[in-house]
Amino acid sequence: MPIHLNTKELTKLTECYKEARKSTAAILSGNRGLGKSWVIQNFCQQCDNVINISLLGEGNYGIRSFANDINAYILTTPELEGSIPLISMNSADETQLTDEIKYTVLKLCTRKRTVLCFENIMGLEHSLLLYICDLIKMILTYYSRLNTFVLMEIDTNREGESVFNEVTRHLYSITPDFVFIPFRPLKYQQMKDYFYAYFRNLIRIESEDLNIILTSSFGNIMCLNAIINYLKQSGIIEKEEGHYICKRLSRGYLDQFMKTYREKPETDR
Repeated sequence: MPIHLNTKELTKLTECYKEARKSTAAILSGNRGLGKSWVIQNFCQQCDNVINISLLGEGNYGIRSFANDINAYILTTPELEGSIPLISMNSADETQLTDEIKYTVLKLCTRKRTVLCFENIMGLEHSLLLYICDLIKMILTYYSRLNTFVLMEIDTNREGESVFNEVTRHLYSITPDFVFIPFRPLKYQQMKDYFYAYFRNLIRIESEDLNIILTSSFGNIMCLNAIINYLKQSGIIEKEEGHYICKRLSRGYLDQFMKTYREKPETDR
């Protein structure tokens, strides 16, 4: 069963990309678990030339990590073989390395229209965040004719708020016309569709109990998955004859768990 979580946001992003006639930046913002990754994945599948810098799971993503990802893109794109040299990783001088990255990225963008996608940008080292903001500024101003599309995904939780503010401040200093797409809690039916797509054939559950789980998830997929795992660990969802069966739930059963869960930093969830 295909999942259609954020079709409105995906449509807005796609239309912006298709209508742009100069280099443009777009920010997808919202808490984790609201479907930003789904939109990015589906959007990038529609585009021909995507450099995806995914920072998911990275604890200390620095300038050399960035260079490695650019090199990986060059190595895995057959049409680039021999036409664009790899970024040299031998230099201990980071200034030289940043200049080489800038030159390589611009050369890639010059070949044909390119999407530069930064997932989970809050995982960046601060110095690299500023460097990427400057790189974006250069692309949007001096190289606007390249029609490069810069896509950034930012988690606007407690930990990511300062990053979000810094990135938007830099973009506003360049142009007020960047695209801002906020993500809000998913609707009840969207959460239900997600549950049926991923758990329907695995978990047998009464509709009343499913309603308790979904309403306790606050429209957030990460919360829903955390609840399912919690119910398995606590024995409420048990495996019998190849299927998981959910015991009956009382209203309020999940209140304390969700209170504790939401108070944790997102990195510890």
